Amino acid sequence: MGPPSVDQFNVLPLNRWSADVTIEEILGRSENRFQFQEDRRDEDVFWLSSDEGSGMSGFVIGGPGEPTPHFREPLIHRRVEAAYKAAAQEKF
Repeated sequence: MGPPSVDQFNVLPLNRWSADVTIEEILGRSENRFQFQEDRRDEDVFWLSSDEGSGMSGFVIGGPGEPTPHFREPLIHRRVEAAYKAAAQEKF
C-alpha cells in the first residue's frame, strides 16, 4: 500500500483476516501494517514485521537461507534496503 519506503510500515498481508473484516478496520490499526526486513542472524531469511508500539512483532516469510532459533529482532539491512531503494525509483 503506497510507495515503497524504509520509513513506513505499508505492507498489508490480507490473508491474515477473514472476509468479513473490512479494509477500513484493517487500516485503522497500525499493528496490521508490516514491512519487509532481514533476519539479523540468519543470512537469506526474510520477515514481515509490524510496529505494535510496544515492540516489534512479525513472522518469517521465507528465503533460501535456514532460519535458526534466536532472539534477535529482524531489521532493514543490505538486500532489503537495496530493494526498497530500487522500488522507490520506479514510476508506478
